[in-house]
Amino acid sequence: MNVGIDIDGVLADSVPSFLALLNLMFGRQWTPADIVTYRFEDALHISEDDAAHFWKLFARQGGWSRIRPIKGAVEFTTRLAKKHAIILVTGRPRHYVEIETKAWLRQHKIAYDELIFVGNDEDKLQASRGAGFRLDLLIEDSYEYGKPLADAGIPVLLIDYPWNRNIPAHPHIRRIRSLADAPKIILEIEQQARQQIKQS
Repeated sequence: MNVGIDIDGVLADSVPSFLALLNLMFGRQWTPADIVTYRFEDALHISEDDAAHFWKLFARQGGWSRIRPIKGAVEFTTRLAKKHAIILVTGRPRHYVEIETKAWLRQHKIAYDELIFVGNDEDKLQASRGAGFRLDLLIEDSYEYGKPLADAGIPVLLIDYPWNRNIPAHPHIRRIRSLADAPKIILEIEQQARQQIKQS
């Protein structure tokens, strides 16, 4: 199977790194519990200009390279890569973090087959198909990014976070606590796909 995986919030424990600088900039004590929507601007009520300044400063200070992997991410991708193709699909802006992202993946020995950056006017379904891949599954932390695939009938495993809790139910979106829950579900999806092939 082609297993799509997001980076930030799924493989990379990005939010603590983002919040460390945001708290310093604004003199606040925000925690991940304060991030109740996917966009930091909306969750923290900061302006677009302040957000743009934050992202530039984060990149300038080498913040992308200092993000730690999510617990179990390295082991998860290593095991998964033995049986499936791993397609990383990220909303990170390619024009200024592609080099840092690839370096981070090498540094932490994250196994993957392809890295796709989502363009400004596309979603992850469009981006993956545009790159020539049909995803059989997506592991994501953003309901907004996951929904187009779910609407197309592609299973989405949504890792539970404060920013994705107030969402409507979807028949193709399944909430998981962490990557540790994913292998069993991936096996179930794989078995279902085999069964459908036999029946067709």
